[in-house]
Amino acid sequence: MKIIELGIVVDVNDPKGYERIRYMPYSDLIGPKERAFDYEPWGERDLFVARPFLPPSVNHLPEVGQSVKIICYESNKTTTNQEYVAGPFTTSHDFNSQTFSNQVQDTSYGAVAKQSKKIFSEDGKYVNPKSEGSLAKSKDHGLYGKYGSDLIFTESGLMLRGGKLLSKEDTNSNTRKTMISTPIMANKSAKLYLKKFSRKLSLKEKDTTEIITQSRNLSHIIEYDVDFVNTPNIVDIYVYKVPNNVYGEKYNTKYFTEHTELDLNLLTLLNLSGNTANIPTFSVTIGTGSTNPTKDAYLEIRNILHTIESDGLRGMKNENVKYAKFTDELLHPFYFRPSKKFKESFGSNSTKIEIINNVYLRNIEKYGLIWSKDEVSPPAKEKPKKEYITVKQTNSTEESFGSLVADKIYFLSTDTNEANETSVPFDQLDKYEYTQDDYVRKITPNTFSSVRGETLLELLYAIITVLQTHVHNINKPYARIDYSAHDELVRLYQKAENDILNKSIRIN
Repeated sequence: MKIIELGIVVDVNDPKGYERIRYMPYSDLIGPKERAFDYEPWGERDLFVARPFLPPSVNHLPEVGQSVKIICYESNKTTTNQEYVAGPFTTSHDFNSQTFSNQVQDTSYGAVAKQSKKIFSEDGKYVNPKSEGSLAKSKDHGLYGKYGSDLIFTESGLMLRGGKLLSKEDTNSNTRKTMISTPIMANKSAKLYLKKFSRKLSLKEKDTTEIITQSRNLSHIIEYDVDFVNTPNIVDIYVYKVPNNVYGEKYNTKYFTEHTELDLNLLTLLNLSGNTANIPTFSVTIGTGSTNPTKDAYLEIRNILHTIESDGLRGMKNENVKYAKFTDELLHPFYFRPSKKFKESFGSNSTKIEIINNVYLRNIEKYGLIWSKDEVSPPAKEKPKKEYITVKQTNSTEESFGSLVADKIYFLSTDTNEANETSVPFDQLDKYEYTQDDYVRKITPNTFSSVRGETLLELLYAIITVLQTHVHNINKPYARIDYSAHDELVRLYQKAENDILNKSIRIN
């Protein structure tokens, strides 16, 4: 005879506060049992009451509708000695949202139930990157709340986390579905970290170098195009000038690529029609009767790029070129590439690919940056740099750390605070758990910002420096012109409130 069976919870509001439940047996007929005895719900003769099997300090009180394991440790007495253990559960991050069918999916009662998603892959990594850090590692031990809070015991450490998971409120339906089977870490939570390490760790300064690559805005952008990809007859060249007043990273040599979209309203297209869109800077007609127009096209593009790069736009003057009286200035730094129209108009045509693959300038193929007439790539130089590395102090003792992390942190004392005319009304705060309204209405207005000691000392030192060094006529204010100590004092004073006060860490 089995001594453990499944039940479905129907009531958890135990009038005696023992965390008892009322349940409905999953596999038995209730009717015969109910008619066999007279009883009141929650009464001594109630056949469907079960006490918690575990001590109250670790018992998990289930939700109505969830499954429980009913233990009858004297199986011949079916009306007494019944206890329960919540579960089974199929996730360790959200107990409240699980339904009976979710819970029994891995038992013989759940053969047709939909299986839950995997949280970990075969290599032990999280399937969803947003789950990273949500559950205790295999070498650690975790105690989980019903949703979003836990206590993790690590080696020589402890973590207490409140609200670690994404809140169920204000999320869309698709995200909520994912959250049922997959833990999604929140960007913000309240955490207490306690940890001890075997040796003290210190920062050590180290001299090193870093490579600094020069960058600046492009001066020009050159794009090439042909009229018909299979039998090219005309090569079009578009030269865009980047004005000096164009700011931002987009046209910087460090960030501009062959895929960067052009803002034609900001750039100047150099052509005979004075910046008229879609009219090339100049066009070159390929000789008629060519036996290999594709080759002639990419050779012409290569020749044009080389001429422009060497002599500027005026170097293109010949009988086949429509040109304006452009200056002799060089175009560096410039970026050359096929036009968007050329790349998109002909799909994956092999002739188009052949043309692009055979365009190059100074050993740069297809597209790229030409920094100057002397250098293809931006110049780079080594710059001295100091970095800090962590070093274990071999002869040191153990070192422990504690940190409290939250958006707002309060250190509250219930003793009378003589520095404040008002005090936190502890007798009016929620007796079970401080609410958000408690913090906003009753705690914050009656607390003080904490002070950053180092920045306060910096201001005090500046005041002392002025007192010790200022010069003035006894009947006049001290001289302030060309007085660096005064300037420094004013600078620190003007930003003292934000620098000295930490308004997110408060005391009473």
